[in-house]
Amino acid sequence: MKELEDLINYILKMYENTNNLWKKDKLHYSFNMKKTMVCDVYNNTELLTNILYYREFLLSNNIDTHMNNLSQKIEARIKNKNSIQYKVESYTKTHENGNIPLNKCLNDIFGIRIIIEEQITQKEIMDWIKEKYPKLKCINSNKLDYRAIHIYFGKGNNSLFQWELQIWLKENKENNYKSHGIYKQDYIKWENERGE
Repeated sequence: MKELEDLINYILKMYENTNNLWKKDKLHYSFNMKKTMVCDVYNNTELLTNILYYREFLLSNNIDTHMNNLSQKIEARIKNKNSIQYKVESYTKTHENGNIPLNKCLNDIFGIRIIIEEQITQKEIMDWIKEKYPKLKCINSNKLDYRAIHIYFGKGNNSLFQWELQIWLKENKENNYKSHGIYKQDYIKWENERGE
């Protein structure tokens, strides 16, 4: 658990430092992500532009590179522009016409994944996280063949974008990658239809 603890502590520090810089940015435009609905973003280019600007801000600060350099067991990515647009459009069309708070849709603009190789169960990990980090949102994200724990950084601060940490056990790695591939098929079809 030491590796996971070190990673969580590192993300917490990086999240705080990055968002302090973000709040000072002159182009930063603040809005309440709990009160702002996904359909608001779909119908308002200014909101979408600000979301995409946050993405550019993360890229310019090399957030993903810093994280990827920590360990071979860690993968990090900043969601690409088309993927953000697809998610907003998809939620607007398939999730209560987009009447869902933005922080429930775009909770993974920056995502990190760690694969745990030690012999431990998901329940043991979740119990440990809930005890050690009670302020973090920790959920069991098992669905069909996908098996993972997701932790969200930024819970309770509705003016900041959340970051997501996926925790995979080594034995679930292969099926999880396959599951991600199946999930991505709709996005790839959407991109192809747009001629991207």
